Amino acid sequence: MNAIQFFKEYQALFDDPETLTALKAKWNNRPDFTKSVMPYIETILSKTEYGYEHQNEYYRIDVIGWQNRQGEDEFKKITPPSSYKLKSHFWHLGVAVEHENDQFDWTDELVKLLYINCPLRVVIGYYPESLSPSELEQTITYASKIVALAGKNKKLIRKDQEYLLILGKNHANSEKLSMD
Repeated sequence: MNAIQFFKEYQALFDDPETLTALKAKWNNRPDFTKSVMPYIETILSKTEYGYEHQNEYYRIDVIGWQNRQGEDEFKKITPPSSYKLKSHFWHLGVAVEHENDQFDWTDELVKLLYINCPLRVVIGYYPESLSPSELEQTITYASKIVALAGKNKKLIRKDQEYLLILGKNHANSEKLSMD
């Protein structure tokens, strides 16, 4: 799964009239809204074409997508000591997703996922509806500078990894809900 695929799948959530109506009903209650969005993110990760299992709050990340690698030939060649009943684990972390609907606090999630090593990291946040286009551009520039500053002397995002920031308008005082 790459950033474009995730974004298109997530955006489709807001294209479905039934889902949109259900989400609108919970929009003003942040915990309920997040609880409603999480299963959809899990469904995206679980789609056959992506092949991820999902788990919530692993590493205190809202949702991760991972793949079991115990069936790989190279892993099967290694064995723990026979006298020790050590449990076997071998998996690949493919996606880390943080959903933060507090319009003032998604940058914490932005920094948090910088330190998670996986091919795709996604932060979903919201901004005030009253933000002008130039203020939104400044906000995105600010987020970009945080990422650059944090990774100044480290390779927090490699060339084979993607970092996706999805920002939606916070329509908390209106009927409208959208993703931009």
